[in-house]
Amino acid sequence: MEITRWRRTSWFVATTLLLAVWMGILGSLPHDALGGVIPSHGKESVGGRDTDLRQLERFLETKIARQKLEDFGVPPDVAMAKLREMSDQDLHVLASMADRFPEGGAEGVTILEIVQVLAVVGLVAAVILIILGAIGIGILAKYLKKKSETRQTPPLPEPAAEPAKQ
Repeated sequence: MEITRWRRTSWFVATTLLLAVWMGILGSLPHDALGGVIPSHGKESVGGRDTDLRQLERFLETKIARQKLEDFGVPPDVAMAKLREMSDQDLHVLASMADRFPEGGAEGVTILEIVQVLAVVGLVAAVILIILGAIGIGILAKYLKKKSETRQTPPLPEPAAEPAKQ
């Protein structure tokens, strides 16, 4: 059976739609492009000890940090006293690590977002399959109709003529 031009075109269209949907899914995923100044790791810090202490105080004032400290049995004022006793280099390392934590809580993709994306992907795939199925059924029906019209059926034998009665 020869592949028709329309059939080759339908595969191209289906592949193009699939790739477009895939790129849409990839484009909708959360991604961060961050840029900034990279701090030096020498003895002298960029902002100094006071800046690092203020930054860590702000971090310890967040609900999440306070809750974690209380879970471990450390009051926030004791934690601040320990921070003031740290060396400049250790304080700077800790302050640079505190920058990496999100301020509002856990950041990232939640299960609800994953379920939503999967639902959208499933819906789009179902619509594409329905459309391609409808097109395919129409083509199959046309093919079968054409095949049945072109099929040569042997003619039925004519009934034998009865002799004429006189």
